[in-house]
Amino acid sequence: MSKATAKTKKSRKTTRNASRKAPDVPVREAAVGDAAAVRELRRQAERTHARLMPDYFREAPADAAGSWTPGRGPWATVLVATSPAGRGKVVGFAAVKVVVTPRDPAMVPRRRAHLEMVVVDEGHRQAGIGTALMEAATGWARERGAEEMVLTVWSDNAAAEALYGRLGYEPIARILRREI
Repeated sequence: MSKATAKTKKSRKTTRNASRKAPDVPVREAAVGDAAAVRELRRQAERTHARLMPDYFREAPADAAGSWTPGRGPWATVLVATSPAGRGKVVGFAAVKVVVTPRDPAMVPRRRAHLEMVVVDEGHRQAGIGTALMEAATGWARERGAEEMVLTVWSDNAAAEALYGRLGYEPIARILRREI
């Protein structure tokens, strides 16, 4: 069997695994009233990154100017998942945008979605919320003509890597660093 045939079979297998139905978790576009909950979830992600890579990340002060703000508009959105138990509490979010490949003759022109961030509240993990957010982000991007979703995951974030692997994501690049 050639490498190309093996890759095609693997791709079909991961596509089948990725098409499992997401749990019944309510996901919707974020509203103005969700801003505080999204900020708090962002802070949880900062704490995780600081724990995984303390020489690279730190938790920003709550009132820090220039804190991350997700894009909004026809090509970017923030989706929120609310607690399936009710009361509409935001327990996760995904920020996604659709981009067109730069006009570079060496690149295949495609419309891609970039998952900027996905965070599930620490107290609600392993309940299918991340899967529901990923599936909703994929659907949103597909509606805007995206052909694929790309994302970045930091080294040592085993839980995120496991989720992405179950959903059929495969590595396409590696970022390396060296102290100088």
